[in-house]
Amino acid sequence: MLKNKVVFGEKIAGQKYKTRIGVYALIFDKDKNNLAIIQTRTGYFLPGGGLDGKESHSECLYREANEEMGWEIEVGKYLGNSAVYHYSTTKNDYIYNDGYFYFAKMVRKIGIPTAPDHEVVWLTPADALKKLYHKNQAWAVEQVIGNK
Repeated sequence: MLKNKVVFGEKIAGQKYKTRIGVYALIFDKDKNNLAIIQTRTGYFLPGGGLDGKESHSECLYREANEEMGWEIEVGKYLGNSAVYHYSTTKNDYIYNDGYFYFAKMVRKIGIPTAPDHEVVWLTPADALKKLYHKNQAWAVEQVIGNK
């Protein structure tokens, strides 16, 4: 587990940012060669998303895995925390995404994803680094590569 938060992006002076707490999973295939990545019309992302209400990190990941992948998952070890300042074209706002990253395992398929235009693709960590939209998510993948 990493103790110091790494922050990416540049905070624009005088610009107000909405804070979004996000929780994300690093899920490897059974051979531990590829990561589950969510492909949307706007880019590639780790499975996960923003906390709803007072849900825990684990509750958030269970919900997001069901919505984005139709999977039941088992949340594992905490990896670390990193954040990114960015402009969200989908929310049309400046966002400070404070991300918490966990390892997780796929337990079983439980249904069809309910999130529109979300598709699970399996990428090597090296390919994921090239495609991930957010630098803080790429950072999490880099931590995994560095710890192998």
